[in-house]
Amino acid sequence: MKRYVISGKRCVVVKKHEGCINVTIQEDYCDFKIVTMPSKRWAHFVSIINRVEESLGQIDLEQDVELCEHIGGGWYVSVCTGFKCVDFRKFNNYHSFGLKPTKNGIALRIPEWYILKAIVSNIQTDFPELASETLCIHTHDKLNICSECNAFMYELLSRLPNI
Repeated sequence: MKRYVISGKRCVVVKKHEGCINVTIQEDYCDFKIVTMPSKRWAHFVSIINRVEESLGQIDLEQDVELCEHIGGGWYVSVCTGFKCVDFRKFNNYHSFGLKPTKNGIALRIPEWYILKAIVSNIQTDFPELASETLCIHTHDKLNICSECNAFMYELLSRLPNI
């Protein structure tokens, strides 16, 4: 396990467990201000860092921004006009109402975001298996059974009885 400090109460923890690596951004002593990214989710997050940066730049220029990127599972990273933060948030799919955010997640203030961005390269160096992880690429017939890429369909399919 390795811990990287973002701010007084916030940190990034990287843990290896049974051959899997999870990267967790968390606020100490708070069960719902947390986001855990398995290696595939981490790879997707790393792939969108430049888009997040562009969106933050647009906010600085007082332009309207509404970035909402799916990083895997039910998790999204968003940057929106009116909020000076980068939000990592779990969403639920209420079929008749669409996607709705949950209280689970963490909103990083802009200075915390820049510290996290700097930490990313340290994590990639300290854990080369994370740096070499690739994004999910599926044929259309396999997309529905991937819990990272299509979490809500996977959740629905997993509830169906076996026939």
